[in-house]
Amino acid sequence: MRQQHLDFQSELVIDLFAGGGGTSTGIEMAIGVPPHIAVNHNPDALSMHQANHPFTRHYMADVYEVCPIQVAEGRPVGGLHLSPDCRHHSQAAGGQPRDSKIRSLSWVALRWAGQVKPRIIALENVRQIQKWGPLIAKRKNGRVIKLDGTVAAPGERVPVQQQHLIPDPKRAGKTWRRFISLLEHTGYTVDSKMLCAADYGTPTTRERLFMVARCDGQPIVWPKPTHFKNPKKGQKKWRAAAECIDWSISGKSIFDRKTPLKPNTLRRIAKGITRLVLNNPNPFIVNVTHIADRADDIEQPLRVECVLSEQEEAGALRVASFLMQYYSEGGQWGDLNDPMNTITTRDRLALVTVMIEGAPYVIVDILLRMLQPHELYKAQGFPDDYIIDRGHDGRLFTKSKQVYMCGNSVPPPLAAALFEANLPDLSIRKRRFVCRGL
Repeated sequence: MRQQHLDFQSELVIDLFAGGGGTSTGIEMAIGVPPHIAVNHNPDALSMHQANHPFTRHYMADVYEVCPIQVAEGRPVGGLHLSPDCRHHSQAAGGQPRDSKIRSLSWVALRWAGQVKPRIIALENVRQIQKWGPLIAKRKNGRVIKLDGTVAAPGERVPVQQQHLIPDPKRAGKTWRRFISLLEHTGYTVDSKMLCAADYGTPTTRERLFMVARCDGQPIVWPKPTHFKNPKKGQKKWRAAAECIDWSISGKSIFDRKTPLKPNTLRRIAKGITRLVLNNPNPFIVNVTHIADRADDIEQPLRVECVLSEQEEAGALRVASFLMQYYSEGGQWGDLNDPMNTITTRDRLALVTVMIEGAPYVIVDILLRMLQPHELYKAQGFPDDYIIDRGHDGRLFTKSKQVYMCGNSVPPPLAAALFEANLPDLSIRKRRFVCRGL
């Protein structure tokens, strides 16, 4: 990825929750240069960001510790992006206690709007942020539940810091509406929309809410999708997840493991095999040879061995038994404690036979492994040369840190589509074109 020296005489572009650099990479895709300024409190995330965007000015600090006026140094701010922590808004948190401070991080946008008036403010978060409202204590039989899980004694007064706080369903969305209203009173036109990364050429269906506020009198522009789940003639289809998989890395059989997989995991595997392989008219095929694993185009003729060895037949029977243990003829997913259907050997083999252009494939084993960091980053739409294993100062990142920073990232192509639609005048490519035209 080629870096550009940044022109600090032009309007500034600022990534306020920079993380490992997903949005910043998208901004670079859109306008030709990364953000001028990046802020994040996580030293590892900011170090990854700096390794990939060395010409950006980096601030390792809490977003509330950074003074907009001092950072901008009198220069106009063209674009400000925020991706505040979404964990305490997300439904994935379930009934876990929520932190009002983390939920309130979006308020920092008002500070920047009031002090340096960015021309465009973009905010990304989960859909549930639209239900952002006050928190109340979780209760059992009318008494407050504490953070440690215990229930307050009758008449006991529990400080709010020790209460298990959850969103108040009666005031859902109240704070979000207030946040939007204050931006509008500051002089911004505000709109929001759910965008799916797959619609913009990213091989992931991650959906996020994007809010755009602008004060320059220009309309908010929502980027038009470039890829489609069900494309019409002349349209591009969603990119496949299969293109992100490193097929040189083998999985481990789900059978005979030292630590058996959990029942829910096995149930999901069985359901996935049934839906994506057995009942899929066009499954993705990898032809396994003794030399290497290579992905075959299913439109091309396939070489198939139709005589099973004794070992392969035993494996096929085991796979069939496993699937039948989780699936009944009525289409209901069963339980490990349910009796297994009585079927003949021939029926079992038929169950795990996949027909590809009239040729039979028999499943003799089911392998499972976790996706590796480089696969996850590719699925998020990061460039292949993006540095993910080390920071700008040579510090090495563990696999868990790499995965964490990827999971928190905005898919770069999605960010690119949004900024290209709303800040086309900041593109160095277009500015160069105009200069040449003059």
